[in-house]
Amino acid sequence: MKKRLVGIILASVLVVLVGIITLNLPVKLAKTSNPQTTPKAERLLTNLPTEELLPLAEQGNAEAQFDLGRSYEDGQGVPLDDQKAVYWYQKAAEQGLAEAQNNLGFMYYNGEGVPKDYQKALYWRQKAAEQGNSWAQNSLGVMYFQGQGVSKDNQKAFYWWQKSAEQGNTFIQSLLGNMYKEGEGVPQDNQKAVYWYQKAAEQGDANAQYGLGLMYGLGQGVPQDYQLAYVWASLAAAQGDQKSSGLGYEESAELRDLAATKLTPAQLTQAQKWARDWYQKINAKKP
Repeated sequence: MKKRLVGIILASVLVVLVGIITLNLPVKLAKTSNPQTTPKAERLLTNLPTEELLPLAEQGNAEAQFDLGRSYEDGQGVPLDDQKAVYWYQKAAEQGLAEAQNNLGFMYYNGEGVPKDYQKALYWRQKAAEQGNSWAQNSLGVMYFQGQGVSKDNQKAFYWWQKSAEQGNTFIQSLLGNMYKEGEGVPQDNQKAVYWYQKAAEQGDANAQYGLGLMYGLGQGVPQDYQLAYVWASLAAAQGDQKSSGLGYEESAELRDLAATKLTPAQLTQAQKWARDWYQKINAKKP
């Protein structure tokens, strides 16, 4: 089965530098290097075998058309055939099915089953994004940020990323935290940076946890609080060196250890307990 995650941004973006403070915290915030979008939509009529989809698709059932496209793209029950996947995605997309529009945009973006065409990818992703498809909103933001098929526009990128973030996309929530921290595409606003970092951090995003810990250590957007700096840096460090995160263990561990030097033994014990509690709470929400 094909990979369901799409590598989109090809360069590191939004590296945030912070001023020198008495704590001497690390000055490099987590980078958003080579982020992945959320997966493409899965099949909608999952209880139907592939052989039952064809007659429904030929009768004009958009969901069956989408599922048949998905089957051909993944080689599930039929030979893998990107051209047929595009054919059925197109049929469903023309009927307004957002999932098909998003996946058709993916095919054009990557040149799978069709020649690569950023303008057509943009067109179909825009259609899906306007219907509230968070995956398409994410990808559309990337295309505006990179200037792919359209003039580069950081404000429009932010607009669509915010739409996706509001639907719970943790990577984009973390990215918005960086954008507000840096003032990239939006007015610089540390409080809003903290807001989005918090959203993603509470769902287990390591970059956001590190960013939130740094904000508490610096006292930017929130009152300075070394215990909470320790908590969030500790949670980020506990995730180790994640290949997809752009954040190494050393950075978050350094922040955690520096914050610990500012705590009394009693405060450190309390912070460690908070970190354990948050760790359990976050992991209890994971599937």
